[in-house]
Amino acid sequence: MILQKVPNTHFTDTYDIARFKLTWRICLFMAVVLPLLGLALLFVGNPVTVPTFAGFGVIASFLFILYKTKKYHLVAMIFTIVGAFMCALVLLAFPDQYHFVDAMWMMIMTLYAFFTLGKI
Repeated sequence: MILQKVPNTHFTDTYDIARFKLTWRICLFMAVVLPLLGLALLFVGNPVTVPTFAGFGVIASFLFILYKTKKYHLVAMIFTIVGAFMCALVLLAFPDQYHFVDAMWMMIMTLYAFFTLGKI
């Protein structure tokens, strides 16, 4: 599959290459997992299905941007903002649902933002 291979970039710094690869691989992982999760939630009849498929749409656009521009900065910034927004949306809009994983997602988003964006 063409998406499994991380595209070559113009970055020469080892950390920038690692940041691009991390962003690419997280987006690729999410692009595979979110539709499966969305279908499972749809089958069960869970109302969190809509944000799950919306997240897949956002991730698909991120992969397209990464593939075309070969730059991670914009995607990392938007990914961090949208990820935090989606966590807050799910927490506030669906109060009667179990939120076991939301704390983990918030921690992952924080660590991802710290590594890719640094002091920004």
